[in-house]
Amino acid sequence: MSLHRHPLYIFAKPPPEPLASIVALDRRDPARAPELLHNTLLPLGDLALAPAGHLPALIEAVTTFDGLAFPLAYDRIVEGERVTKLAGNRTAGAPVRTFQHRFAAHLARRGIAAARRPAPHVTLAYRRDGRGDALLPRPIGWRVEEILLVESIVGEGRHVVHARGRLDRRGRPPLMDA
Repeated sequence: MSLHRHPLYIFAKPPPEPLASIVALDRRDPARAPELLHNTLLPLGDLALAPAGHLPALIEAVTTFDGLAFPLAYDRIVEGERVTKLAGNRTAGAPVRTFQHRFAAHLARRGIAAARRPAPHVTLAYRRDGRGDALLPRPIGWRVEEILLVESIVGEGRHVVHARGRLDRRGRPPLMDA
C-alpha cells in the first residue's frame, strides 16, 4: 500500500481542443475520465504527511507566482514499463524545464522544497498496451496559461483543485493543436 494517499501536484490541464484530440487517441484508457488528463509539472509531496500550514503556503505560492505562459507539445506515444503516455521531444520540454526551475525557486524562497521535476508527458493508461512507441499523425499541444495546485485522491480517481494561478500571456506564442 502506498504511503502517498493525498499527493499534491502542480498540473497543467489541456483546454478543450487538445483534450478532445487526446481523448480520441485509441491508446487512451477509456475507463479514465477525460477530466483527469493532465501534465504533471511538479510533485509536491503528500498532503496527509505535510506539516500544518503547508497547504495554505502552497496556495499562496501558486496564486502569487509571476511566470510566463509556455507551450507544451507532444509528438509521440511512449510505452513504458507500466504506462502508456504522450511524450514530446527534447526541444518541446525546454519551456517546461524553465517553468519548473522558476517555480521551484519561487517555492524555495518560501521554504518549500519541490521534488523531482518530471519530463513533460500525459499518461494515457496506467498499463502497457503491447503496441510499443509510435509517432502521432499530428502533434498535440497547447499553451499553458494556468497552473493548478491539485490533490490527487488515490484510489478514488478524482482530483481536488486547491488553487489556480494565471501565467503571463506575454509568454511564447500560442501552440495550436496541429
